[in-house]
Amino acid sequence: MAKKDFKFSVRVDDATRRILKVKNDLGLFENAQPFAEDLDKIGTKESHDVSVEAARESIVLAQNDGTLPLDSNENKKVLVAGASGNVLRVLNGGWSYVWQGNVEEHFVNFGTQKKTTIFEEVKKINANSEYSEGANFTHLTNLDDTVTKAKNVDIIILTIGEDSYCETPGNINNLMLSESQQVLADRLLELNKPVVLVYIGGRPRIITNIAQRSNAVLIGFLPGEKGSQAIAEILFGKYNPNARLSVTYPLDVNGISTYDYKPLEVHDANKVEKLYAFGHGLSYTKFEYSNLRLSKKSIGLQESLTVTVNVKNIGNLEGKESVLMFLNDEYGSLTRPVRQLKGFEKITLKIGQSVDVKFN
Repeated sequence: MAKKDFKFSVRVDDATRRILKVKNDLGLFENAQPFAEDLDKIGTKESHDVSVEAARESIVLAQNDGTLPLDSNENKKVLVAGASGNVLRVLNGGWSYVWQGNVEEHFVNFGTQKKTTIFEEVKKINANSEYSEGANFTHLTNLDDTVTKAKNVDIIILTIGEDSYCETPGNINNLMLSESQQVLADRLLELNKPVVLVYIGGRPRIITNIAQRSNAVLIGFLPGEKGSQAIAEILFGKYNPNARLSVTYPLDVNGISTYDYKPLEVHDANKVEKLYAFGHGLSYTKFEYSNLRLSKKSIGLQESLTVTVNVKNIGNLEGKESVLMFLNDEYGSLTRPVRQLKGFEKITLKIGQSVDVKFN
């Protein structure tokens, strides 16, 4: 084809040149296996500690009516149900061991440390816990048996989401949760037991109908192999959640807001309803914002401005808070987004402690 079409040859050369430039800039021609010395760190206690800490700080408490945290000292009977509750592969997603990351045996057999599911970690903290699937990602399994067990427990932890996937095999027509999981959720919610919803998946599937009837909602997305430990710790108050959503969680299949959400879209006719906003995230303590102030009333080109706000922990627990600064532009030569994140700062506050947070 290159002989017949000179333009094609030029494009191939250009693409190749860019690839080779990146490799050269990275020093791959001198050292084809950079960071090879770090391979020995994989699977060590150090790497697992990093994994669990990353999961703790990324799992979002999206909703809570006071049901969480659960108290393991009360020895309440807990049922973990749902497709995500007792499998390992969903915590990591695609490109884990194999292309689709969907071979459960790999997660069980590879590595020196035993990997644990959400149910196994829950049972470590609360021994009076059991698991029953009820439905997997595509069809109902032991639904009636799961409902029977749920009638005899104090708390239901419903784990939903999607199976491991990547690229084309993971393509879907819409974001609706699978029918099997919706049926399971309906049957469990009909029992009027406290239900804590835990969502695991690489994209925000529509969970509105389930979430709005649940007592609490945790969104884990893909928390990694130590995500199960972090989820159990958050559920039982061993760790105070502090993460914020990195996406706008849609209310329905038509509720996808664009990244450049423009002022016109605020008006009712164009307004996009959401389940949870970008940057949303709850804690087991409470924070109060006050005394927002600017260092100047106006600035010129090349000048800077300092924004200061006081944040106080007015709750009953020490906690971390991610302070987010959003900007908008009421007048400009270009149409800017309605709100644009321009800075954030995560702080740790003891009970009653306050601090000034500054952005430049």
